[in-house]
Amino acid sequence: MNLSIRDANEEDIQDIIHLRRQLDDYHVKLRPDVFINENLYDEKDVKQYFQAKKSKVIVVEDLMTKEIIGYSVLNAENVEKKSILIIDPSFM
Repeated sequence: MNLSIRDANEEDIQDIIHLRRQLDDYHVKLRPDVFINENLYDEKDVKQYFQAKKSKVIVVEDLMTKEIIGYSVLNAENVEKKSILIIDPSFM
């Protein structure tokens, strides 16, 4: 399998929705007491990620079949810099 990780584009939207639906179905199957079986993720939701200034959508594409086999939504956040010290007890 020859894979590529790349920025998602609008041509990938339906594949992203399909993958999300698979994940939602899996959650419903394992925990029907927690998750509902509804299609809550649509084209508008994916486009919002594309348009958000602090978000980026990437996909994993099988280069042989041109199939999108995974995706991730990355969100950038500014984090206050904090100095910390961790002492591992095994070194004492």
